[in-house]
Amino acid sequence: MKTFTERALDALSRARTPHAVAGALEALPPDEGRVREVLLEKYTALTAEGPRRDPGCFMRSALLSGLIGRASAFDTPLLEAALWTYEFIPPNEVAKGLRASALLVLGELDDELAGYHAVRLLGDRHTSPMSGEPAVTAARLLAAQHQVLPLYQRLTLPGTASEVAAECLHALEGAPASLIRRLAEQYGGASDGLVLLALVDLLSGHAQAAVLAQALLSVVERCPDLDVVRYAAMTVVAGRKSELIDALRKRASLEGPRGELVREALSLLPA
Repeated sequence: MKTFTERALDALSRARTPHAVAGALEALPPDEGRVREVLLEKYTALTAEGPRRDPGCFMRSALLSGLIGRASAFDTPLLEAALWTYEFIPPNEVAKGLRASALLVLGELDDELAGYHAVRLLGDRHTSPMSGEPAVTAARLLAAQHQVLPLYQRLTLPGTASEVAAECLHALEGAPASLIRRLAEQYGGASDGLVLLALVDLLSGHAQAAVLAQALLSVVERCPDLDVVRYAAMTVVAGRKSELIDALRKRASLEGPRGELVREALSLLPA
């Protein structure tokens, strides 16, 4: 009779959907060495026939994701090939998730090589306008490596997807205040809440937050998204930085809903 692990391996080898791959992997112990062999065998078979058997690269992305924590240095050429894979179902390029998955696995094996690919993918012209992949994964990897200069450059360029801009902003807390002020001018008028929330976090968490107080409070004064206004005011109060709180108090007389949100936040301060 087959053991539970053997049955799970059989299920993985027979899997035909990303959901089935994920389910089989969840049932398998992380240190089961045979998992890597099955994943690579399935991946190689699908790659040989390209988009015919895996249109959209969903299965191949799932199989590579399964290699996280299981890959070997011998898998580096396969991962690099995936990182250079571009496939099209007109009018869209559909291998974005595959490149993102490959970058995550390579990051565990070769930090330096993964960093080079991340810089390239940060500006990938086929980045998804919806998810921001593979540039979002690239930004996270570079942030984890404390390579902030490529992230700063990405922010200064036009056409940066919102998800990517938010990831880059989160990584710049150590950047000079003069540059952060410029970024605040550039992104402070953004219509995307995700970018504005990341900007608030950056301005409030910066070591020179007092110098950036005006940039932060301008979000409270002008942002049309009241959820962002509430978040900014609450973040100032939660941060307990006296300079920012004093600046927020000066906005307590603002008219309308934004003034109410400022006063609500200030009411949470100890008497």
